[in-house]
Amino acid sequence: MDRLADILVEFAAADVDRLDLSRRSLDQVGRRDYGLIVVDTRPGDPVACVNELTRRLAAPRRRDCSVVVCHDPEPVSPAIEHFLRGTRAIDVTRPIDPDGFVEAVRRASDGELVPAAS
Repeated sequence: MDRLADILVEFAAADVDRLDLSRRSLDQVGRRDYGLIVVDTRPGDPVACVNELTRRLAAPRRRDCSVVVCHDPEPVSPAIEHFLRGTRAIDVTRPIDPDGFVEAVRRASDGELVPAAS
């Protein structure tokens, strides 16, 4: 995740907070407007965070966010599909090279979004 933060800090226009999954941090996420959400679906990553974000972000605000979804070639989990329902997102399939990820973030930031869930 440090590499992900480095890439975003280097190439994204907005400041990026260090990933912190504490309850206090998630409370702060619920009170802010974010223009970009990156969802990584690897089993080793805290998918519970996605459920927490889904619960805390009101549906209208979630629809306004750009979403980049990084996942393995297999279909994404039902929890991720539920999170994406009502959003527009860029889909990035593994293996992810840094240039491809940065391009996805750029496209999402520019509003060039494609449906990620059918």
